Amino acid sequence: MKKIFLYLFAVSLALSSCSKDDTNSSASKKITMTIGGQVKTFNTISVTEEVNDAGTVDEYTDLIVLATNDAGTETISINLEKGATGTDVIYYFSYTDNDNDYYNTNTFNTNVTVNDSSKNLKGTFSGTLQGPAMGTTITVTNGSFDIKY
Repeated sequence: MKKIFLYLFAVSLALSSCSKDDTNSSASKKITMTIGGQVKTFNTISVTEEVNDAGTVDEYTDLIVLATNDAGTETISINLEKGATGTDVIYYFSYTDNDNDYYNTNTFNTNVTVNDSSKNLKGTFSGTLQGPAMGTTITVTNGSFDIKY
């Protein structure tokens, strides 16, 4: 009887010490920003790699990030070259709220801190986005992205 309890104890100890891999990718895919004091979160994110000038010495790969909020009413699009880090390496940024499209301007700042071969992409952004009508702008603050794709 002692052997059975000892065996069950050993098995339960072994099972409880095993760690489960974290397969929840929602924590590793997130874009947030603040517009007009309202925090906006984008959790549905896809990243596409697009190879340009394939097979030539000028070959490079762009990353195209598309993100939507949970309601599907707002989207963000970010384009940059794979592997590029630093300030203003994001060459295209847009935000769409229902039917209004806003695009990056000269006063929109980005900083990519991680863009590596392990498919991690992290950085920040803020500034003014140009709206659909001339002179229409919105100000983005506290923008950040943390994406594992």
